[in-house]
Amino acid sequence: MTLIESGEILARQLASLGAKLIISARNEAELERVKKQLTGKHAPDEVMILPLDLTSGEDFLREAVLKAESFFAAAGVDYLIHNAAYERPAMVSPTLSPLIWPEARLRQDQGWPWTP
Repeated sequence: MTLIESGEILARQLASLGAKLIISARNEAELERVKKQLTGKHAPDEVMILPLDLTSGEDFLREAVLKAESFFAAAGVDYLIHNAAYERPAMVSPTLSPLIWPEARLRQDQGWPWTP
């Protein structure tokens, strides 16, 4: 699971329920910080860290999957929670009135062109 804000919250919840976790993000220092704060039957000692950048290419991702599987080889991996974010172009022009931002966002999310 990646550690965007909601990923960190989910990791805390799952650890508190006794799950064995592999946490991933690009920033290894952030992974260590989160790992130290997790509590539960297997946390923090058995929480595994897997630095991961989803833009690193197919070969890197294949290796990451093999590494993740090796962490709990006897038990296997039961669930994968993909919580990665992606950057998208700016939502709307800053010159648009805030009153029409919701409509602009809706159109953009549905793939429609936006013309004020």
